[in-house]
Amino acid sequence: MPLDHLAEDAGSNQIIVCQQVERCPRLPRQHQPRIANTNVNTRQAAAEKSETLGITRNRGNRRINLKFDDASWVEIRGRDGRTLLSQLNPAGSERSVEGKPPFSLIIGNAQHVRVSYEDRQVDLTPHVKVEVARFTLD
Repeated sequence: MPLDHLAEDAGSNQIIVCQQVERCPRLPRQHQPRIANTNVNTRQAAAEKSETLGITRNRGNRRINLKFDDASWVEIRGRDGRTLLSQLNPAGSERSVEGKPPFSLIIGNAQHVRVSYEDRQVDLTPHVKVEVARFTLD
């Protein structure tokens, strides 16, 4: 979601992203912040301010995109071993997963799945045994 407007509540040192300039629905009317249109400079300032305030950002995250030409079961685990995706995906569907690498992937019916990692196609062929691909993305 693009940042349309940035609002800063001076009383609580919170940075709030708003879609409407007139009123930010995330704060009570009496605490409505001053609102500025964002541009590159204010976005940079927001990022720096969030670091200062200890607001966590998704730094180091990577994205995996999957496109299914036929039904396929997929399991993706992140660096900590936590399951990010585990489901049967119907033909014609697409899924995106974001997390911290390395990722462990198991893809059933792999010959009918297209995988891209950080916008680069991944060749599943060397990882497929009996229609199931097992591999790691760093």
